[in-house]
Amino acid sequence: MAMVHLARMIRESAASFGSKEAMRYRDAEGWRSISYAELSTRVDAMARALVSAGIEAGDRVALFAPNGPDWAIADFGILTAGAVGVPIYATDTARQAEQVFLDSGAKLVFVGGQEQHDKAAAFESGPPALVAFDPATRLSGKGSSSLADFLARAPPESAAEVERRFAAASLAALATIIYTSGA
Repeated sequence: MAMVHLARMIRESAASFGSKEAMRYRDAEGWRSISYAELSTRVDAMARALVSAGIEAGDRVALFAPNGPDWAIADFGILTAGAVGVPIYATDTARQAEQVFLDSGAKLVFVGGQEQHDKAAAFESGPPALVAFDPATRLSGKGSSSLADFLARAPPESAAEVERRFAAASLAALATIIYTSGA
């Protein structure tokens, strides 16, 4: 089996499976589906937004949120932008999350909702740039943004830089830094 970069797999799956269901999740209104084509489009939009926000290839981006479609889309967007994802357990305390954030050198934190937003906004080192997946999150701090606003700020010109980084994607590139409690 040929080795394929994870970001490339999304685009290849979209080309192969298009309108077929890639993800299924439940929200307050019931079950929802995301097709492979929509997943690829959303991942590319996330990568463009990250590039527009100043995230460079190799930069760390933290994910402090419960599992869900936005988490996966952000993670694949991070990879497509050539950056490195740093998952933080959604249930970590503010102190634990801040330690991972600081040690990894993350430049931006995706938060799931109010609980993670409030913990990250309370970091003793100062609130980082935050993007909240849940649109009901009450944002505080000049660096906080809703996911919709974050995505909307990406100009079309950022697509060229995303494509440059995508073309340079290497299997040798770091994909994720996972912190554990140790043994």
